[in-house]
Amino acid sequence: MPSKKYRTYYLKKEKVDAIQEIKENIIALEHDVTKIHQNLKRIGREICYLYNAMIKSSESSSSESE
Repeated sequence: MPSKKYRTYYLKKEKVDAIQEIKENIIALEHDVTKIHQNLKRIGREICYLYNAMIKSSESSSSESE
């Protein structure tokens, strides 16, 4: 049976490894959130552009019919 010192060392090592894995997962999550944020901003700009184009088209159609 392994000594208490030996078991304690491996328990600490497992904790350190688990913490390192959590840190890596957090960094990956931050990267994904940043990409999502950039995509949402791009989509918002496209929606504004299309909305403005639709309004201008609607205004020009209204002025032509008058």
